[in-house]
Amino acid sequence: MSAIFTTTATTTDGRTLTLDTPAPVGTGRVFVTVQPVPSENPRRSLDEFLTALRVRQGAEGHVPMSRDEIDRQVDQERESWGDR
Repeated sequence: MSAIFTTTATTTDGRTLTLDTPAPVGTGRVFVTVQPVPSENPRRSLDEFLTALRVRQGAEGHVPMSRDEIDRQVDQERESWGDR
């Protein structure tokens, strides 16, 4: 094989690679270069995460409940408990 084949894979035990796409080669030895895949979700602070979440939800049309709506929902839930 003269062309270079590139795919992603998952390591299972430090010695075994499970390719995401079958390699277009027959049997025999091959050269392998291993490079970690960059994280798609880099660690962010809680504030950065919440800001990004609010932006994404807003873009999808989500309207958060108001404080009054939340209070009503909590009151209804508590009333459903009865006297315990």
